[in-house]
Amino acid sequence: MKVLLCEDDIDQAQVIVRHLENLFCQVEHAAHGDAAQAILAERQFDVVLTDWLMPGCTGTELVQYVRHCDKYKQHYTYVIMVTALSNACSIDEAMQAGVDDYIEKPIRRSSLKARLKAAQRITHLHQALRAKNEELAALNAAAQQEARHDVLTGLPNRRRMLEEMRGVSAITSRHQTTYTVVMCDIDHFKGYNDTYGHAAGDTVIRDVAQKLKRSLRASDKVFRYGGEEFLILLYAQDDASTHHTLDRLRLSICDLHIPHSGSTHQRVTISLGATPLQHNEAPQRAIKRADEALYEAKSKGRNTFHIVKGTPIDLEKLSERLI
Repeated sequence: MKVLLCEDDIDQAQVIVRHLENLFCQVEHAAHGDAAQAILAERQFDVVLTDWLMPGCTGTELVQYVRHCDKYKQHYTYVIMVTALSNACSIDEAMQAGVDDYIEKPIRRSSLKARLKAAQRITHLHQALRAKNEELAALNAAAQQEARHDVLTGLPNRRRMLEEMRGVSAITSRHQTTYTVVMCDIDHFKGYNDTYGHAAGDTVIRDVAQKLKRSLRASDKVFRYGGEEFLILLYAQDDASTHHTLDRLRLSICDLHIPHSGSTHQRVTISLGATPLQHNEAPQRAIKRADEALYEAKSKGRNTFHIVKGTPIDLEKLSERLI
């Protein structure tokens, strides 16, 4: 065990150091409280063995330093007070300051050994508890990550999308920034699954997801909305750049050259619908509008895109959703 001894009486210190070394401890000696505090600021110890009455920083103040130091909140240090005082008032004051145990002068080797055994047991328990807490924190972080990411594609899922969009909606109002909401759908995907099987369909979803992600800027975001649908947030886009981005995304999927015999284009393609996110607009309204724009793009024959400015289009004329 690593022990810091704080004792201003040199003769007493030599005796205690000898006892500690005989008990296989690594010992460092500080002649007063201020010196001990400086050492504690640089190095960590398992046990602090400190005198009660010292010039400068007292034993009580040293204990309070240990208990309030951020470094020692992570690494528990067992504190033993050494004192010639044995009245109940002084012991209670030491315990209130954060002392774990006390030992009276003159110190006997047997008494010191017993207290070090208790110190070792307590510090080991704290280490085990800290390790368990770190493990639980890691598991919780992993669970949070999994809860917000799609297993198949690795993209953020709808839950994470709604969190992101609520934040984005507030930002657009506060900083007068602009975002465009894009709904994207793999064309004739049901027919692809029927022809090539669901395993192949999963591969297509993964390939399309990764291609979309690679084709966007770092400031843009893509989410798996569900099934073969994706939602994309484009940052700071005007009409011309939105038009260019949507066409580039469409072409990037065409360039994968994934065969699809059930498509009029004989390859896997996507359709996209886009709309600007209004200031302080509820995310679901913008999503609905982008979804309606997507239906319009699909009604044009797919492998294309459609942009609406902000007023939802009338879909009552569409008899059913196009797949």
